[in-house]
Amino acid sequence: MPRRGDHQHDFPGVDEPEAPVDRIGIRLVRAPDRTGIPREITLDPAGFRCAALAGELADEWVDYAEISRISGGSAALGRRAIRNFCTKVDFLLAEDAREASLAKQHPDIAAVLAEWERTLPADYRAGSTTPSTLAAMVRALIARRAQHDQRPVAPHLRRLVDGEVGVAAGSTQEVDEFSRKDKRAVVRAAWAWANELDSRLSEGWASAAQGRDPAEHGWTSVANLLWGLARQQVSLLDIRDNLPVIHRWPPELRACIERPDRPVFPARAKGMLVRWLVRQLYPGHLDLHAYRVLLVAATGHTSEEVTALTGEDVEFLPSGVRLTLTKQRAQKVRHRTFGTETVPETTVRESVDFTDRPHREVGAIIRRLMHVTEQARLRAPDERRLFLAASVTADYELRIARWDYNLPRSRFVNWLAAADVTVDGAPDIRRLRKSTKVEKAIAFGGRIADTANDHHEEVFRGHYAQARPCA
Repeated sequence: MPRRGDHQHDFPGVDEPEAPVDRIGIRLVRAPDRTGIPREITLDPAGFRCAALAGELADEWVDYAEISRISGGSAALGRRAIRNFCTKVDFLLAEDAREASLAKQHPDIAAVLAEWERTLPADYRAGSTTPSTLAAMVRALIARRAQHDQRPVAPHLRRLVDGEVGVAAGSTQEVDEFSRKDKRAVVRAAWAWANELDSRLSEGWASAAQGRDPAEHGWTSVANLLWGLARQQVSLLDIRDNLPVIHRWPPELRACIERPDRPVFPARAKGMLVRWLVRQLYPGHLDLHAYRVLLVAATGHTSEEVTALTGEDVEFLPSGVRLTLTKQRAQKVRHRTFGTETVPETTVRESVDFTDRPHREVGAIIRRLMHVTEQARLRAPDERRLFLAASVTADYELRIARWDYNLPRSRFVNWLAAADVTVDGAPDIRRLRKSTKVEKAIAFGGRIADTANDHHEEVFRGHYAQARPCA
């Protein structure tokens, strides 16, 4: 019997953590792509003779993805590294690959890993960073497994992965800045595109306001179709299913998709019209290259920083705008203020006449971007983002998502071609930012301490200070 003041309680016993259960079958990672849309990335160990080894690596890949919440691109890189390595294991070990495991001394996975790393660069261009990235990924997965007592790793393999990666790191290829002539042409084209986009969307919504319900007043009126889409009263599938064949369209409707240099096939006509209708109400992925160009040229910041802007990152001031810019790769958040009367500190004024003044005011560009994406943001799952674009899926679904600059037929090179702009050298948006940095270096007389801004001085000296002014 307990003494007075001695209170005893029966607490349930604490269960020891169970050993990790090996997964069976196809491994699955869910991660967002660059537009923020969740994607499923799968890996089937059974596709290799070394299925046990592939399963061990795949388990670490899944655990790491779940804990760190990596992006879809990083998850895909991990899958690629596992596939590449396991393919080499199958080739080198042949039938013995079935016995391969990170926990076993034989067959010798350490020797296979060393041989894979030795021959991996031969599959890529000289200086590529991909081989070292893949090798580092496989080593990281093995090292991660070795940190768990209940997931054994052979001692000699553990010693190998604790050492240096056996593949040279490689180097990225530096890009040159645009010439001043090319930069002017690109920025001029971006302003022209932005003006045309403004007009297109304004006319589209004005036409939608004049329409009526197509179910009652006809499916062959452009205004009626826009009315239905704008009010979300009809879907793209409704339009497809209720449109007659193209031969029965009125001239007004046929004119939307007919071009002198492009034949229209009846089987594709409805899809072409649906995409045309969406473009009258929302910006597409190709359109937003113009605003990326304008913001990179005006701010001097990276494409990643300006295209990640949200409504919370923008604060309009009486004298300009304050932006919160996030650079994920460097894990940096910066706050920059850009005025309305003067050119921002990261730019140099050019004696170029633009039809839309002031051509370098960041606040004016941001306001226009917010205006053209306003309706898209109202329908988007994440309405905070400023760079949102609309597209039509193969199933006739209207998708409004974070802007994807790398979609087929919507890349920067496609935008340059559509804008009728030709530049010398690679069509790379990084060259535009470098042009701004070089101009600033010239303006400050080459004083790196004044010019480096968001770079360490050594980084700036290596990447920008070697440049020379281009005519």
